[in-house]
Amino acid sequence: MTAPSERTLHLPRDLYWEMARHARDESPNEACGLIAGKDGRPVRVFRGTNVDPYPVVRYQIAPKDIIAFDRMLESNGWQWLGIYHSHSFSEAYPSPTDIANAVSSLSPGILYLILSLKGENEERRVATVRVGERTLATVSERRLVPPTIRAFTLDGGAVNEVPIILE
Repeated sequence: MTAPSERTLHLPRDLYWEMARHARDESPNEACGLIAGKDGRPVRVFRGTNVDPYPVVRYQIAPKDIIAFDRMLESNGWQWLGIYHSHSFSEAYPSPTDIANAVSSLSPGILYLILSLKGENEERRVATVRVGERTLATVSERRLVPPTIRAFTLDGGAVNEVPIILE
């Protein structure tokens, strides 16, 4: 169960679409990246490289990307606001692996944004062409829908959803 949050994330639409493009570019693998903030508001997303050996179901941001991100934060006077990643075939909710791997003990209150491509990765059969008992072709369609995005804090294993307002 997700506990309520007193915090709200005001997310600029251009940053949402940047994360959505990244998720689509990497699908079916999980995309991952970092979010820079100023005064608690996101100002930039930084694409990361998923170096996990099982990228379809997990993510691990390349250490070189984290170092480059930290340098960017320092040079711009920004803070580390969050981490984002995608789920290609499941809901935008932290998996047990996401919760277990959270770095919240190092950065309490860090946001975890999850984008789900589940809706657009589901195919619907439109028609099947048959001659007698033999199937010649199956026509299906995929919907191009905006990815669902949700934000959470994962402090001490507790999952707390943070409402998002797209601006």
